[in-house]
Amino acid sequence: LQKAITAYNQAAEILRQPGLEKDLSSTLNNLGNARLTQAERGIEPAENLQKAITAYNQAAEILRQLGLARNLATTLNNFSFAYQAQSRLPSNSPDEKQAALDNAYRSFQEALDRVEYLRGEIGANSEGYKRNFNEEWNKVYRGMVEVCLELGRYQDAIEYADRSKARNLVELMATRDAYPGGVIPDDIRQQLQELRQTIAAEDYRLQKEKNPDRTHLDQLRQEFQKKFPYKPLHFQAMQELLDEETAILEWYILEDKFLTFTLTREKLYLWTSSQEDRQKLIGWTVAYLTDYRNRNNSQWRETLAQRLEELPKILHLDEILQNLFKNFPKCQKLILIPHLYLHLFPLHALPVHLPSSPNPLLPEGEKGANSPSSPLSPLGRGAGGEGQSSPLSPLGRGAGGEGKFLQDLFPKGVTYAPNCQLLQQAQSRPRFNFNQLFAIQNPTNDIKWADTQVETIRKFFPQRKTLGTKATKANFLAQDLSQTHHLFFSCHGSFKPNSLLNSGLILADGVLSLENIIAKLNLKECSLVTLSACETGQVALDQTDEYISIASGFLLAGSPRVLMSLWSVDEASTALLLIKTYELLQKQPGKLAQALPAAQKWLRETTNSGFYAWVQKSPLLDDHWRKHLAQVFQIEQNKEGADFRPYESPYHWAAFCVVGQGEQKMARDRDKIEAFEVLLGEDLDYLLAPYRQALDELQLGDDDEQNAQAIETWLATREPLYQEYQKQLATLTAANPLLGPTTEMGIGGSKANTKGSTLEELLSNIKKRNTPPPPPEKS
Repeated sequence: LQKAITAYNQAAEILRQPGLEKDLSSTLNNLGNARLTQAERGIEPAENLQKAITAYNQAAEILRQLGLARNLATTLNNFSFAYQAQSRLPSNSPDEKQAALDNAYRSFQEALDRVEYLRGEIGANSEGYKRNFNEEWNKVYRGMVEVCLELGRYQDAIEYADRSKARNLVELMATRDAYPGGVIPDDIRQQLQELRQTIAAEDYRLQKEKNPDRTHLDQLRQEFQKKFPYKPLHFQAMQELLDEETAILEWYILEDKFLTFTLTREKLYLWTSSQEDRQKLIGWTVAYLTDYRNRNNSQWRETLAQRLEELPKILHLDEILQNLFKNFPKCQKLILIPHLYLHLFPLHALPVHLPSSPNPLLPEGEKGANSPSSPLSPLGRGAGGEGQSSPLSPLGRGAGGEGKFLQDLFPKGVTYAPNCQLLQQAQSRPRFNFNQLFAIQNPTNDIKWADTQVETIRKFFPQRKTLGTKATKANFLAQDLSQTHHLFFSCHGSFKPNSLLNSGLILADGVLSLENIIAKLNLKECSLVTLSACETGQVALDQTDEYISIASGFLLAGSPRVLMSLWSVDEASTALLLIKTYELLQKQPGKLAQALPAAQKWLRETTNSGFYAWVQKSPLLDDHWRKHLAQVFQIEQNKEGADFRPYESPYHWAAFCVVGQGEQKMARDRDKIEAFEVLLGEDLDYLLAPYRQALDELQLGDDDEQNAQAIETWLATREPLYQEYQKQLATLTAANPLLGPTTEMGIGGSKANTKGSTLEELLSNIKKRNTPPPPPEKS
């Protein structure tokens, strides 16, 4: 190293002449690297770090002048880590440590600005390169998060941690929402690049001034953000995603520890692991995946419950939840944002054991969940072995140290998101309808339970279309799904970690690949995609922080939420779980995050005799399937006994989870008509003007359901009006949450118009406004 340093110094002296600036900057960067390595080895660390910083600083100055963004980003990254190492010198005074950390923060910030500039140069169809790009530059985000922690800037830490995740997916979703076809037009892309260059030049100029005025720079950045679809999410906006009952647990894995952020609308808490905990997490993950990927993974299935007992101890989940409920006792809904390999595990199904304490959901003075009279006690089982209480009723939080599963602690559900930015995008996709189903049913004709679930669940929808063995790739991709409210697949899944875009769903003649899903599907009206198939929630394991799975393709295609599986599932337990989920969803439309865990609890706790009793009364089953399933469970009773719980293992009940928005507000027919009436008002006349003549096409009557359907059909081809209609509808449904019977919610029922001829009068007035005045009479 010392000889290398001598050589670099000599080379630098030779290169300090006009025309050789790029070579000089490269040599200075290498000199800095050599000095930094010496410091890391304990060789005169203070002196070597200062000399490394000097070399990096000189290299960065040259590269700013030359405008070489990639080289500058590399040097700034090295520069930042040198400052970070300098801050950790034992000989530092508090002021010296603070100064070094401040310098590291500024250098990482500038490095990330350059990285963003470089991302903007990547073409729209360069996903493979983008993944490699992320893998190369994620170290800058990790370094920035560590420096934020050392500075005590915890809000910045969660911002940068969240921003590093699923970046390609979020950017693609934002671009699709902003531009038709999901491609930024060439002229806009050129303007963005020119703005990036202008911003970089202005920033460089200001760095040389003693009292810089950043007004113009801020204006340039605002102009850039208006044109660029992707907008970084800042801490305040992250908190605004949450209501007064919801919290986020977000993990971030670093080189020597992992972090757990607990975010509520009012507070942020941080838990930091030890290096030993991180090593235990890696060991647990390796053992889990080794057994799962074994060709005969019976050992993985048989030991899954035992394994899941160990993971919350490593994650210190009980400790984190205790802190959450202590500081946020009204929390009823939880959003999980994993990182890297944590995406592969059923975190919602982890066993938790909270210490004895009064249940925070109970009014003061009431007894805890162990009390026989407690309304929050665990669901009972009747003579048939099936839960008798309301399956969507709140559950207790384990008073008396009782063990439960994580999702049992949150009455309004536990859902997943790749990051807060995707959660924001999902929330910005209002979907008010849930009555049109398109289903793929057993296209390979070898999953007998697939027919059971699809033919049962489809009764939930008044408008439905099903493809069975005719579901070829060409036939499916030829379908117009733009007005479909629910897309349901019951088939085989194929996840290929080494060829991600070829992962997909197996149709009658081949794989509907992730690449097909991303490129071909338009789900702009879809409220939910259900993937009743294997491994649809599996993600690639690499260092990119990306979120690439079969489910992610449907998020990108337009759905705000996907019901997905984390492993290869059993067809019988999957069918029963989903039939029960939709049975509960029928009672409370849109509340998937509550229906799914209630169905999972039912599945694991119900006995053979309980299933037999359920078959007799399930409202979704017809006579054919009622008779068939009764025979199945009669045989099971005779073989295993009436009180045996066949699906108690988490292998059967824990595989499925919701990614994206867990709850959708369904609009009533009356809401849709009122939103349309707002469009007809004079305040929005400028928007309606081009379409007045076409209003004659609307055929309206006395039935709200038919009127609402006619209105939405008419609006579907008039995009500006339709977007404004969606905004008005979102306002109405926000003020009018779903309560009351199904027939009031547009889930198949109709209701007579209760507002008389208001709509007809408005239409008449519009037509009058469109009629030119008569010519003046001649005198």
